[in-house]
Amino acid sequence: AASALGSTHKFDPRRSIVEMGMDSLMAMELRNRLLAVLNIRIPVTDLLEGPSAQELAASLLSVVSLPDTNTLEGEEEGREVELL
Repeated sequence: AASALGSTHKFDPRRSIVEMGMDSLMAMELRNRLLAVLNIRIPVTDLLEGPSAQELAASLLSVVSLPDTNTLEGEEEGREVELL
């Protein structure tokens, strides 16, 4: 959300993303990025309803299943993960 808003500064995750400056174009960019990175399709209208970053993260976590840590045995440590 911060990159879609064009901000690298700290922000209050409880504040609405619309209050932080999210407009329709930014919402489309965020939607496209979520689709590309997480394969999750979120309607732009849902983003423009103004969820907080915290609420958005909770919604994403509810549909994304993370692998069990046991399945990661033998994989390289320190793998980079891009945060949205």
